[in-house]
Amino acid sequence: MAEEVPQAPKADLDGDGKVSFKESVEYAKSKLKEVAGEAKEVYAEAKDKVSAKVACAKCAADLDGDGKVSKEEAKQYAKAQYEKAAGKAKEAYADAKVKAGVLAGKAKDVYAQAKEKAEDLADKAEDKYEELRDKAEDLVDETKAKFAKKDSEA
Repeated sequence: MAEEVPQAPKADLDGDGKVSFKESVEYAKSKLKEVAGEAKEVYAEAKDKVSAKVACAKCAADLDGDGKVSKEEAKQYAKAQYEKAAGKAKEAYADAKVKAGVLAGKAKDVYAQAKEKAEDLADKAEDKYEELRDKAEDLVDETKAKFAKKDSEA
C-alpha cells in the first residue's frame, strides 16, 4: 500500500511548517521519480542476470529450478519486476492524485471561509457607516434647530 499522507517534514519543501498544494505535487513527483528509478534499476539488474548459469540462491529468475537462468526466464523475471515497480508507480500516482484533491478541497474551504469573513466585515463596516451618518445628520439637525431657536429669540 502507498505511504499515508506525507508528514510536514517530508512534504514541506520550503520549511515553513505548512504543506502547500504545490509542495504536495512536487513531493508526489519526487516519489514517482523514485519508483521509476527503482523500476529501471530492477530492469537493468534483471537484464544483467541473463547468464545461463546463475545460481538459484542468487537469482529468483530460475523459474524451473534447474540452477540455470535461461533467457526466457530472465525475460519473465524482468517483466515481473518491471510490472511490480510499475504497479507501485501507479499506486503512488493515484495516492498523490487523491492527496492533491484533498488539498484542493481544503484550499477551497479556506477560501470560502475567508470570503464569508470578508463579507461579514464589509456588512459590519457598512452598518457602522450608516449608524455614524445617521448620528451626524441628527447632530446637524440639532445644530440647525439650536441656531433657529437663537435666531427666533433674537
